[in-house]
Amino acid sequence: MRLKPWLLVLAAIGLSSFATGRAAGRTMTSNPRVQSVRGFYAALVDEMSRAGYDEGERSLLAHPHDYYGRYLDQRSRDYVALTVMPRIADAISFFELEGRPKLRIFDLGCGLGMQSLIFASLGATVVGVDVREESIQLCRKRKAYYERELGRELDVEFHCCDFTRANVADFDPPFDALFSMSAFSYVKPLDRTARRVSQLLSADGRVFLYEENASFALDRWKRSETLPTPAEVERALAAEGFRTEVLRGAGSIPSGLWRVPGLNETMLVPANEVLRRSLRLSFKYVLAMERRG
Repeated sequence: MRLKPWLLVLAAIGLSSFATGRAAGRTMTSNPRVQSVRGFYAALVDEMSRAGYDEGERSLLAHPHDYYGRYLDQRSRDYVALTVMPRIADAISFFELEGRPKLRIFDLGCGLGMQSLIFASLGATVVGVDVREESIQLCRKRKAYYERELGRELDVEFHCCDFTRANVADFDPPFDALFSMSAFSYVKPLDRTARRVSQLLSADGRVFLYEENASFALDRWKRSETLPTPAEVERALAAEGFRTEVLRGAGSIPSGLWRVPGLNETMLVPANEVLRRSLRLSFKYVLAMERRG
């Protein structure tokens, strides 16, 4: 008999509560960089009203699936705070950003630039690229807004381009690291994308991907487009000399279930931690790889 996904969630909640007992509430990641990420996301609320954006720009920022609508909606804010932000903090740690001055990071599919701005605020030099011109225009406005708020310049630039057709040399490589969030898997063909990543990065470059998981048990029912599996992405980058440091699930409980604040940290976070140990039960995954020259 095949268990329904919601039964697996309930089972995981039960197991995690049993395993953690009274300490179940202490499930937030111990990564101190989460607070840096949280601060930037928290500024979104004021940004929406104070930055002087037009209605179209505010609507783009508040898009519930492509951008930050889930965070701006208080009912699903915990989903972002407790499942997404820790993964961004993991990228900061993996890049050793705070210990490597002027680290150069390439943000592939930067969207509206949140991660690029966070990296730059921590001292990195960042290049963000995206195929949508309206997104890049708003990225540049957001950069100007946060420079005013922080009282200093941010070393980040944004470009609208199709990564599959762009001349890698135009980005002035090498970069120390590449980050991609819900974008890398859509850049095809995979082997060519991996080769271009290799050309972008230094001999000891690092890659951190936070992506849709095509090996998730329900992926073929919820998605019309075929995406590469984590194993296929891993093999493509390994062929370019990268070695895996981390490959694991990143999110297993959908945002719609994170609606009861009193239960989110005590029950859903530990349940998510149990479920995401299996790639088959995670709709998102993280892959961190490093090339050692």
